[in-house]
Amino acid sequence: MFRNKKIKGFTLVELLVVIAIIGLLASIVLVSLNTARAKARDSRRLSDWHQITLAMELYADSNNGYYPPVTVIGCSVANWTNILIPALQTGGYISQLPFDPRNVSPYQYWYGANNTANATEYILKGQLEQNTTPVAPDVEGNPVTGFGTCVCDDPVYCIQP
Repeated sequence: MFRNKKIKGFTLVELLVVIAIIGLLASIVLVSLNTARAKARDSRRLSDWHQITLAMELYADSNNGYYPPVTVIGCSVANWTNILIPALQTGGYISQLPFDPRNVSPYQYWYGANNTANATEYILKGQLEQNTTPVAPDVEGNPVTGFGTCVCDDPVYCIQP
Protein backbone atom coordinates (compact mmCIF):
# COMPACT_ATOMS: atom_id res chain seq x y z
CA MET A 1 0.00 0.00 0.00
CA PHE A 2 1.15 3.43 -0.88
CA ARG A 3 0.68 6.46 1.33
CA ASN A 4 -0.41 9.83 0.03
CA LYS A 5 2.61 12.07 0.26
CA LYS A 6 0.48 15.25 0.59
CA ILE A 7 -0.72 15.23 4.19
CA LYS A 8 -3.05 18.10 4.96
CA GLY A 9 -2.74 20.06 8.24
CA PHE A 10 -1.01 22.94 9.98
CA THR A 11 2.63 23.09 10.84
CA LEU A 12 3.79 23.97 14.33
CA VAL A 13 5.04 27.37 13.14
CA GLU A 14 1.64 28.24 11.63
CA LEU A 15 -0.13 27.30 14.86
CA LEU A 16 2.24 29.42 16.94
CA VAL A 17 1.73 32.43 14.67
CA VAL A 18 -2.07 32.13 14.95
CA ILE A 19 -1.89 31.79 18.75
CA ALA A 20 0.37 34.86 18.98
CA ILE A 21 -2.05 36.92 16.85
CA ILE A 22 -5.03 35.84 18.97
CA GLY A 23 -3.12 36.74 22.15
CA LEU A 24 -2.25 40.19 20.79
CA LEU A 25 -5.86 40.90 19.79
CA ALA A 26 -7.12 39.72 23.19
CA SER A 27 -4.75 42.05 25.05
CA ILE A 28 -5.88 45.02 22.92
CA VAL A 29 -9.53 44.23 23.69
CA LEU A 30 -8.83 43.95 27.43
CA VAL A 31 -7.07 47.32 27.53
CA SER A 32 -10.00 48.95 25.71
CA LEU A 33 -12.45 47.28 28.08
CA ASN A 34 -10.64 48.64 31.16
CA THR A 35 -10.80 52.17 29.74
CA ALA A 36 -14.51 51.76 29.07
CA ARG A 37 -15.07 50.55 32.64
CA ALA A 38 -13.25 53.58 34.08
CA LYS A 39 -15.35 55.91 31.92
CA ALA A 40 -18.51 54.16 33.10
CA ARG A 41 -17.51 54.59 36.76
CA ASP A 42 -16.77 58.29 36.11
CA SER A 43 -20.22 58.67 34.55
CA ARG A 44 -21.75 57.09 37.63
CA ARG A 45 -19.82 59.49 39.88
CA LEU A 46 -21.10 62.50 37.91
CA SER A 47 -24.63 61.13 38.13
CA ASP A 48 -24.25 60.55 41.89
CA TRP A 49 -23.08 64.12 42.45
CA HIS A 50 -25.98 65.44 40.40
CA GLN A 51 -28.45 63.45 42.53
CA ILE A 52 -26.85 64.68 45.76
CA THR A 53 -26.97 68.26 44.46
CA LEU A 54 -30.69 67.92 43.73
CA ALA A 55 -31.29 66.49 47.21
CA MET A 56 -29.27 69.32 48.78
CA GLU A 57 -31.32 71.92 46.93
CA LEU A 58 -34.56 70.24 48.01
CA TYR A 59 -33.28 70.28 51.60
CA ALA A 60 -32.37 73.98 51.36
CA ASP A 61 -35.74 74.79 49.84
CA SER A 62 -37.46 73.24 52.86
CA ASN A 63 -35.06 74.84 55.39
CA ASN A 64 -35.03 78.57 54.61
CA GLY A 65 -32.14 78.29 52.14
CA TYR A 66 -29.77 76.53 54.55
CA TYR A 67 -27.98 73.29 53.77
CA PRO A 68 -27.54 70.49 56.33
CA PRO A 69 -26.04 71.86 59.59
CA VAL A 70 -22.41 71.16 60.36
CA THR A 71 -20.27 70.73 63.42
CA VAL A 72 -17.09 72.35 62.08
CA ILE A 73 -16.73 75.13 59.52
CA GLY A 74 -14.32 74.67 56.62
CA CYS A 75 -12.84 71.85 54.55
CA SER A 76 -13.90 69.02 56.79
CA VAL A 77 -15.12 65.69 55.47
CA ALA A 78 -15.99 64.11 58.81
CA ASN A 79 -19.67 64.93 58.44
CA TRP A 80 -20.27 63.10 55.13
CA THR A 81 -22.05 60.22 56.82
CA ASN A 82 -22.85 61.93 60.12
CA ILE A 83 -24.61 64.92 58.51
CA LEU A 84 -25.73 64.09 54.98
CA ILE A 85 -27.21 60.65 55.56
CA PRO A 86 -29.52 61.73 58.42
CA ALA A 87 -30.38 65.06 56.82
CA LEU A 88 -31.06 63.86 53.28
CA GLN A 89 -32.26 60.29 53.80
CA THR A 90 -34.34 60.79 56.92
CA GLY A 91 -35.88 63.91 55.43
CA GLY A 92 -36.87 61.94 52.32
CA TYR A 93 -34.79 64.05 49.92
CA ILE A 94 -32.81 61.06 48.64
CA SER A 95 -33.50 57.36 49.11
CA GLN A 96 -29.88 56.31 49.55
CA LEU A 97 -26.73 58.43 49.72
CA PRO A 98 -24.40 57.18 46.97
CA PHE A 99 -20.77 56.26 47.51
CA ASP A 100 -17.80 56.01 45.15
CA PRO A 101 -18.04 52.90 42.91
CA ARG A 102 -14.51 51.75 43.76
CA ASN A 103 -14.27 53.50 47.14
CA VAL A 104 -10.82 54.73 46.10
CA SER A 105 -11.49 58.38 46.81
CA PRO A 106 -14.68 58.71 48.87
CA TYR A 107 -17.00 61.58 48.14
CA GLN A 108 -16.49 64.58 50.37
CA TYR A 109 -18.82 67.29 51.64
CA TRP A 110 -17.26 70.69 52.27
CA TYR A 111 -19.36 73.42 53.74
CA GLY A 112 -19.13 77.13 54.26
CA ALA A 113 -21.05 79.12 56.85
CA ASN A 114 -20.75 81.96 59.30
CA ASN A 115 -21.82 79.58 62.04
CA THR A 116 -22.28 75.82 62.29
CA ALA A 117 -26.08 75.92 62.32
CA ASN A 118 -26.59 77.77 59.03
CA ALA A 119 -24.59 76.29 56.17
CA THR A 120 -25.06 78.67 53.26
CA GLU A 121 -22.62 77.07 50.81
CA TYR A 122 -21.23 73.65 50.09
CA ILE A 123 -18.91 71.79 47.75
CA LEU A 124 -19.24 68.13 46.82
CA LYS A 125 -15.82 66.69 46.00
CA GLY A 126 -14.63 63.47 44.45
CA GLN A 127 -11.95 62.21 42.13
CA LEU A 128 -12.43 60.92 38.62
CA GLU A 129 -10.34 58.05 37.26
CA GLN A 130 -9.82 59.58 33.84
CA ASN A 131 -7.45 62.56 33.80
CA THR A 132 -9.68 64.51 31.48
CA THR A 133 -11.20 67.84 32.33
CA PRO A 134 -14.92 67.20 32.80
CA VAL A 135 -17.63 69.54 31.70
CA ALA A 136 -19.13 72.25 33.90
CA PRO A 137 -19.99 72.72 36.73
CA ASP A 138 -16.49 71.60 37.82
CA VAL A 139 -15.17 74.17 40.31
CA GLU A 140 -11.47 74.88 39.85
CA GLY A 141 -9.13 76.73 42.11
CA ASN A 142 -6.59 76.56 44.88
CA PRO A 143 -7.94 77.63 47.28
CA VAL A 144 -11.59 77.54 46.34
CA THR A 145 -13.19 80.92 47.02
CA GLY A 146 -14.82 81.00 50.44
CA PHE A 147 -13.46 77.64 51.56
CA GLY A 148 -10.02 78.49 52.95
CA THR A 149 -7.44 75.90 52.00
CA CYS A 150 -9.76 73.54 50.12
CA VAL A 151 -8.21 72.42 46.82
CA CYS A 152 -10.29 71.52 43.77
CA ASP A 153 -7.75 71.30 40.94
CA ASP A 154 -7.92 68.44 38.39
CA PRO A 155 -8.28 65.50 38.55
CA VAL A 156 -10.42 66.36 41.59
CA TYR A 157 -13.96 67.22 40.56
CA CYS A 158 -15.97 69.64 42.70
CA ILE A 159 -19.55 70.87 42.45
CA GLN A 160 -20.73 74.05 44.12
CA PRO A 161 -24.25 75.50 43.86
